[in-house]
Amino acid sequence: MQKPATPLRRYAATLTIIGSLFASQAEAQLINFDLTGSTADAYSTGAGVFGTASSQWNIASRLNSATNLSLFDDTHTATSVTVSYSRLTSGSTAAITGTFSRLGNSALSTTGVTLSGLTAGGAYQLAIFSGWGGVPSFTIGSTTKTITSPTVNWSSLIAGSHYVLFQTIANNLGQISFTPNTNPTGVGGASLWTAFQLQDVPATVPEPSYAALMMAGLGAWLSKRRTARLA
Repeated sequence: MQKPATPLRRYAATLTIIGSLFASQAEAQLINFDLTGSTADAYSTGAGVFGTASSQWNIASRLNSATNLSLFDDTHTATSVTVSYSRLTSGSTAAITGTFSRLGNSALSTTGVTLSGLTAGGAYQLAIFSGWGGVPSFTIGSTTKTITSPTVNWSSLIAGSHYVLFQTIANNLGQISFTPNTNPTGVGGASLWTAFQLQDVPATVPEPSYAALMMAGLGAWLSKRRTARLA
């Protein structure tokens, strides 16, 4: 018959659990998506608002719609995430220059864009890029954000000039949708977009220094208890 765990054993197990928790903090998953009209403006690798020079990008033609198009992450690993949208019109913004110019070259006007296969209730950051010369505006839920000062110089990436950034939550179906709005300047059609990046926000865990303090405290308690039992 197995003996019940003593307080000493319980706290030793607690130490093991805490140690493993802080040794394996989750990393954020990043999905990059760039429109292209030809291989010349395809952003196959590179950094955006998120990522590094070696980050991989999903690429799709601005000439097509997408229906549950499977997406890989920035390490080119398959994910459960898909994207869907219906093409309205498209164009090229070849005047874009700078380090990140390929993110602004191919523009697409669509109906709402839906990302599926996400974690229901999960927190995400979504950066939507546009090199379009109008005043592109995008909405998620009740929040609308606008690129108020678009520029063709993409030497650096600036919110409000090259992209808008949303902090949002996936719905109970594991979906996030954004709507390209009608151009507020009066030019016909919905706002054109050129690329997006989706990064999940891992659940917050205590800082490593706090974890070390917790472990040191438990260790001291165990040592004191062991001494008392031997006395």
